[in-house]
Amino acid sequence: MQLRTASTTQYREHTESRGTVGKSWRVVATMLLTLGLALLALPVPSQANEAGALSAEVKPAAEVCNGSANNPHVSNGAGGVIFKATATCERATTVTVTMSMKRCSLPNGGGICGNSRSNTYSQDLAANVKGTWYYPPTGQPGLKGVGYWQGTATLCANNDCTTQRSREVYLSAK
Repeated sequence: MQLRTASTTQYREHTESRGTVGKSWRVVATMLLTLGLALLALPVPSQANEAGALSAEVKPAAEVCNGSANNPHVSNGAGGVIFKATATCERATTVTVTMSMKRCSLPNGGGICGNSRSNTYSQDLAANVKGTWYYPPTGQPGLKGVGYWQGTATLCANNDCTTQRSREVYLSAK
């Protein structure tokens, strides 16, 4: 059995090179620890649904609010075609509704179509209280024309939106 002896210079070179590696390792370890702590600080959804998937506390609009777009009709009071949208929410929330109508010369969106300008409403709704919105807005005249009319209302609550469309209805408003 042979024993190896190292000179003092060889030992110092060996330790200095290991010290550099050790310092690099400490820098990497510190970076990983910092990243891990940052990930722990991210918000985590608070509850699981029936299937076991995590869900956030804020429910989508479809779960919180029920909305509908009624069929367009000729209103004597407005002197033309109007439609309304309604929504009821299970808890108090701010609802934004964007409404518009289109008129086509043929059914199912066929032929020549014209879209009306859209109108947007924002309203705070109390829990279980029905909100009602009209297009065109109350006080403005109804739309004129002959054709297949369809109303569209996009309901947004809690940063989640759902679009409701009425049935196409053949109407004549001159």
